[in-house]
Amino acid sequence: MATESVNYQCPSCMGPLHFEGADGKLHCDYCGGAFTPAEVEAAYAERGMTPDNVKIASIDIERLGNAFTPADRVDRIYINFCNPWSKNAGSNKHRLTHPRQLLQYRQLMDEGAEIWFKTDDDDLFRDSLHYFPAAGFEITWQTFDLHANEPDWNLRTEHEGMFTEMGIPIKALIARKGPDSTVTWVEPKTLAKELEAEEEEEAAEAPAPQEDTE
Repeated sequence: MATESVNYQCPSCMGPLHFEGADGKLHCDYCGGAFTPAEVEAAYAERGMTPDNVKIASIDIERLGNAFTPADRVDRIYINFCNPWSKNAGSNKHRLTHPRQLLQYRQLMDEGAEIWFKTDDDDLFRDSLHYFPAAGFEITWQTFDLHANEPDWNLRTEHEGMFTEMGIPIKALIARKGPDSTVTWVEPKTLAKELEAEEEEEAAEAPAPQEDTE
């Protein structure tokens, strides 16, 4: 154990940690993970990380542009057990893996930066397998049962343990940002306007109907 005062972040999502004397563990305020101090130090040492290397911001994810500048960059984003929302068009746009959100993350990421995503929700995960490529992200790794053949690098959070005990497989993927040319998704309202403009242009170019002189 370190004898000096340090400020560690969660090894899983880099959120803030607080100590709870009841179980002697450091608990994450964001993802719900719980770790012994030794586990946190080991995770930092394994990754060659040092404390105080990040800043935590509590902001509305849909308004990233109000909190970051074009000069701000991130190498990796963790999305763990977010609200799956419903599949209807009015709600799914709020999903944190929806292309509408992924395009915002792209603005902070250099090509090759990654998003690590974990969820217990089947529908959200299956839809996300389409969301990421549409937003220009290459899915480099995926699994429908993270714990069936668990990678050494995975750090189980409290939510993971809870869902696993309930018999719910954990779905996970890693997606890497590709070039802007790989983005195929278009905002529905923008797409509707483009189609309307094309229809008006085609109508204007269409030959005038012939009059019947008989």
